[in-house]
Amino acid sequence: MSIYRTLMTAEHAPISRGFHVNPEHCNNPGHYETYISQDCFADQKQGMGVTHVFIDENENSEPKKIAGYITLRGSSLIMDSGEGYKLGYPALEISELAVDKDYENQGLGTEMVKFAIGEAVELNEEHVGFQYVILCA
Repeated sequence: MSIYRTLMTAEHAPISRGFHVNPEHCNNPGHYETYISQDCFADQKQGMGVTHVFIDENENSEPKKIAGYITLRGSSLIMDSGEGYKLGYPALEISELAVDKDYENQGLGTEMVKFAIGEAVELNEEHVGFQYVILCA
């Protein structure tokens, strides 16, 4: 399997329609299929998130196929202070994460989460502070 990561662009729209989530392992596969083929573009344009696609360019998967994707955005983790008020902590949010049914149980989801953690560390060191990585599920 030869998978590489890149940002989702209109160039990937044709292959996004071939992305399918296993309905036996997800209670809303249509959401994730629609998100990658349509909604991610609106989120990116509005500054609501950046989608990274993991593409299989193996000769056995012609044309190229989206194996999975992850959408990241800046957010906050809100916690009770214990003193009657809430505190917000800067976080990198994984707002969308999905793996195509043909790539399940191969460690791709784990690799995407590791990628998100790496992005948080890099952004924290170079540009903006994050204390947490949160998964919106």
